[in-house]
Amino acid sequence: MKGKQLHDFLFALFDYADTIAEMIQPETQGSAGEREQAHYANTRYFLTLVYVEWIFDKYARETLYVAAKESGELDPSATLQEANRRLDLLRQRLDHLTHEYDFDADIDGTLDKLAGEWRTAERGTSAPAATSIEPSAQ
Repeated sequence: MKGKQLHDFLFALFDYADTIAEMIQPETQGSAGEREQAHYANTRYFLTLVYVEWIFDKYARETLYVAAKESGELDPSATLQEANRRLDLLRQRLDHLTHEYDFDADIDGTLDKLAGEWRTAERGTSAPAATSIEPSAQ
């Protein structure tokens, strides 16, 4: 994938982040179990946003600039400026979410679980099987 196709794909990832951010909702309604499920989902959505931010910070801005240049039809400077603007908006949204919700303990637990699953898969036979994003019933 190169040029305009890559450019459009990466900007769609920003749009995806906007959609994910809108899915994070207050966990104040419903039973204790429903609130726990909502918090679990919110934590996963938040981690997705963190990962998208990391991708854009480390790789995508430069890739967008090059893709715009290769396309011959897009302005690389304007593309980079828009990528920086969207990244700033995503960071503002992440900052707002960290003040509105408490993800700290869940993030640590989730990262430990993910790392453990991938370490096991790395040493074992295959990647972990796909699982539901819902918490397991206990």
